[in-house]
Amino acid sequence: MVLIGTAMIVPIGAMISNGIVVEVHCTLRPCTPGGVFQASRIEVEDGSNLPGNGQRFEVEGLISGFVVGGGDFFVAGISVITTDSTRFEGGLAGDLLNDIKVEAEGTWNGTTLMASKIEFKRSVIRLQGLVTESNPGAGTFRMDISGLPLDIETDSFTDGIVPGISLPPLDSSNCVQVRGQRKAGGVVVVVAGEIRVGGCSNSGRPVLQALVEAENGFELRLLGFDIDAESPTDTTDPGSTGYENIDGSPMTRAAFFSAVVPADSAAVPPVAGTLVKVIFNDTGGTVHEVELED
Repeated sequence: MVLIGTAMIVPIGAMISNGIVVEVHCTLRPCTPGGVFQASRIEVEDGSNLPGNGQRFEVEGLISGFVVGGGDFFVAGISVITTDSTRFEGGLAGDLLNDIKVEAEGTWNGTTLMASKIEFKRSVIRLQGLVTESNPGAGTFRMDISGLPLDIETDSFTDGIVPGISLPPLDSSNCVQVRGQRKAGGVVVVVAGEIRVGGCSNSGRPVLQALVEAENGFELRLLGFDIDAESPTDTTDPGSTGYENIDGSPMTRAAFFSAVVPADSAAVPPVAGTLVKVIFNDTGGTVHEVELED
């Protein structure tokens, strides 16, 4: 359910009714208190009626309702079915997992998108740190994010490397940036969609951005790590609190943790968890700043 309330409707004067396609945005957090999405902006798409039977259709968003071994799930709330003929780009069928961002394209049968292509959008997880171990033959390496070890896996879809030949260098003077997604399974492995060496942001500080898996007091669990975000050290600049909203404005600690919603796969629809970026100090795992991401 979406609460329209005082949301801005674009274009101005557009009407919302059953059957039209809209894109809904939320700027305040939490977006879904009590299971109701609090809309701040609603964009009515051009040609907004859902397509007729057999017409082309596409949708982009996070996967929910996925069960291993099944071919049906939801993308941004739209029912999607894959078949043996579905083409996968940026990943494989085995990479499908709840909370993974994809774009599904295919034909609409009146209730469901019959996917001819699934494209993985490997951008939810962002890492910045140093490479501490490397295995070019296996296409894997390990990163250190201010003392947190993360295993990275590459494949033929990874941008920025030559599969089986090159990996980021073992060089303490060069920080490495990785964009990717979490691989299915219990062990935390990040499958890299893009790798960049050097030119790091945030003054080269280690960075871990991921969906919040759990929240316990002032601890946030990201990629299996419980991170203490009670007292970020970036409070020296005027107005800085160590907590940042989606629009870049400072937040109080209470407002930040009130905005964070942990993942809940049992909810209907499932909750992916708030996307949070943690910027660490150079060593020791202490937090420099935490930010809400869109």
